[in-house]
Amino acid sequence: MMVVITYLIKFSLSLTFVYAFYALLLKKLTFYNWNRLFLLSYSLACFFIPFINLGSWFEKRENTNAALQAIPSFDQLVPAITTNNINQSIFTFFVIGCAAALLKLIFQFLSLQRIKTRAVLLHQEGKFRIYSTNAGSSFSLGNKIYLDTAANHSPDEIEKVLQHEMIHVKQKHWIDLLVGELLCVVNWFNPFAWLMRAAIRQNLEYIADRQVLLKGYDSKEYQYLLLRISTTHRVGIAAHFSLSGLKNRIYMINKIKSARVHLSKFVLFFPLMLLLLFAFRTVKQSPIYIGVISDTIPGDSTKDSILIGVVQDNLIGFKDSKKYKKPRKPPVPPVPPVPPVPPVPVPAPPPPPAQPAESAKPADPAIPVPPVPPVPPIKEKNK
Repeated sequence: MMVVITYLIKFSLSLTFVYAFYALLLKKLTFYNWNRLFLLSYSLACFFIPFINLGSWFEKRENTNAALQAIPSFDQLVPAITTNNINQSIFTFFVIGCAAALLKLIFQFLSLQRIKTRAVLLHQEGKFRIYSTNAGSSFSLGNKIYLDTAANHSPDEIEKVLQHEMIHVKQKHWIDLLVGELLCVVNWFNPFAWLMRAAIRQNLEYIADRQVLLKGYDSKEYQYLLLRISTTHRVGIAAHFSLSGLKNRIYMINKIKSARVHLSKFVLFFPLMLLLLFAFRTVKQSPIYIGVISDTIPGDSTKDSILIGVVQDNLIGFKDSKKYKKPRKPPVPPVPPVPPVPPVPVPAPPPPPAQPAESAKPADPAIPVPPVPPVPPIKEKNK
């Protein structure tokens, strides 16, 4: 559910950013076709912008510009909601609103179907069809045009209305109308979604008014026709000849064409959209573990004593300053109890071997005596 809530927040911010740029820089320009392309393309882009994450691009590039790093990420702008009950309530509230907006859109389609069943086909050319109806106003949807023949219009006025609605049909303005309705279904809680829907509708009327006047019709008579039909009833999601905001339509009809140098404003939106994508990135924060690290290898006491003496000499002046704060000792984790050692049975020593008695000792073997050499006889001397 948190993923859905994050998507809705990014979608709402993107749509708000697009409408604010259009209202401030593009709304008063007479580049109606360019405005249509801008509103349609970026309204559709808002559905996919939340899925784009440039966080991995930042991680791969260590030499990123400091100005881009200064842009706060989405995690810093919108803190995450971790409570499941709050997420469940927000999601349920969102689903109920979407269901109500979608139900309203279905009722509008059903009302158009009822008007179609009662309408009379006047003309058919290929896929285009023209119907006569008493719905209270003239409008078009898809490739069908519904003319209000119950009103007392002259043939010249009916021709202008028909030309206006034919432009809606040929340029497939029903696509823009459908996108505007989808914006309000998904983002019904955002007032800028409804303003974007109204801007899309109004710009389509600017396009149709300009194309009708380019056919050679008188501008003043066309404006008088708008004034006479402005109070008629409007039906659902269709493109109407009598749209609200008539004052703006008449103002834009009489407005001088904008200079082509103002087309550069459309290019200005690209870097701004890129900055928005940078702000929508998500940064993965590595967890920080605080604990006591014990060394298994004993250190050299002589080196430690030398280093401690040097550090203490350098910190004598710093400890006296006001900025010095005595560091807190980390908490010592409790020593787990030593489990009792079970007694190990000691084996009995083997008995010593029995020594034989002295009498039983065998006698030492006799050492043989070497034989005595014979003595040679002594010769006596003769006297």
